[in-house]
Amino acid sequence: MRLLIACAGFLFAGQLSFAGTITHYDIDAQIQPKTGELEAEVALTCKAPEGGLQQFQVLLNRSLDVSKVSCDAGVKTFRFDRTQPSPYRYTPTASPLVVEFSNPVEAGKTFIVRLSYQGKIEPDTYHTNEITSDWVELGLYVAWYPVDPDSGSITSKVTVKVDSPYVVTGTGSLAQSGNTWTLTQASPTFDIVVITAPNLHVRRIGEENAGVEVWSKNLGEEQVNQIAGDVGKVMAQFRSWFGPSSDKKLRMVFADRVSGGGYYRPGFMSIIYDNDYRGLLKYAAHEVAHFWWGRGSATTWQDWLNESFAEYSALLFLREFYGADTFAEFLKRYQQQAEKAPAIWGLDRNDKAAPVVLYQKGSVLLGSLEEKIGKDAFRRFLATLVERKVSSTEQLLAALEELTSKPIRDSFEQSLRQ
Repeated sequence: MRLLIACAGFLFAGQLSFAGTITHYDIDAQIQPKTGELEAEVALTCKAPEGGLQQFQVLLNRSLDVSKVSCDAGVKTFRFDRTQPSPYRYTPTASPLVVEFSNPVEAGKTFIVRLSYQGKIEPDTYHTNEITSDWVELGLYVAWYPVDPDSGSITSKVTVKVDSPYVVTGTGSLAQSGNTWTLTQASPTFDIVVITAPNLHVRRIGEENAGVEVWSKNLGEEQVNQIAGDVGKVMAQFRSWFGPSSDKKLRMVFADRVSGGGYYRPGFMSIIYDNDYRGLLKYAAHEVAHFWWGRGSATTWQDWLNESFAEYSALLFLREFYGADTFAEFLKRYQQQAEKAPAIWGLDRNDKAAPVVLYQKGSVLLGSLEEKIGKDAFRRFLATLVERKVSSTEQLLAALEELTSKPIRDSFEQSLRQ
């Protein structure tokens, strides 16, 4: 089975300009996997932007029925036109829900919007997020909660009720009381993922707050132990190269689905098991690498700072783990795939060639840079980028010139433009 990437890496706010800013979600959800039904009561804590706010817009899965909307500012009307397409490419099966307030909300004022909705979820294009009797996976892609693309720094508390033998996991700290599960995200993030399946089980490696959790439904004990141990090695290796990471714990969920690939959220990843263990480990290493590589804008060509560096970091780990021949094999394949790819510099993030440019071509260019300046200098360069929290190509080039020379900087910049 080949791993397909539905939308790996980070999503950052800034693609759209919705007025409302959501800071926190309180969600009470009831999931009925056997019928495919979802019921939710949601309270959105928001802060009005400069200039105040007359109406509020979010995106919600178009198959849901909104039964109630209220706000402490008063609601004049709300409309959920499910014939309208989603303006946000990461939520293809969502439509805009527009709430008009009775009175404008003053700039800087905090207000709460409450919604009630229910129904069956329409899956996203890749069927990454959907509700089935065997596997439920809900996140941003399917807009199972009200999504504001501009609200990229949210906290949340999600209470999920589901009948036994279903077990719940997802993003955030996890607690259970009977058939009720609570996922709490105290650190700001950009997505809320809930997964539930019958007889889902977990294997923990390392300390409670500094280890690896492997969640699966069908993997055997030997497979789980191997994966957990090897991913622990990935994390340790990256820490030795790049320095400490704010994410000290990783929750890996092996999804029981055949499409949609994998994706990463801070401290969390959902992935399909691949019988090609080298490919599986490379993919896992790529997602772990986002602990360090994720400061570039994911909606512009600067996303290469996230994806190219995460992918090349994964290749570097394979070189340590499997040897130079495996590394060379992947890099040669990438060079062939990227031979006619457009330039990284100024790339349209929506270009069909973007995945090849960001994953394959970016890795090839970083490989050439490492060969030119040497392994030790290259690792110092990577550690410096992480330490300085570099988020733009100009910052990267300045660091490269400082650590090497202007001719090397100019040469590398030229390669990015070709």
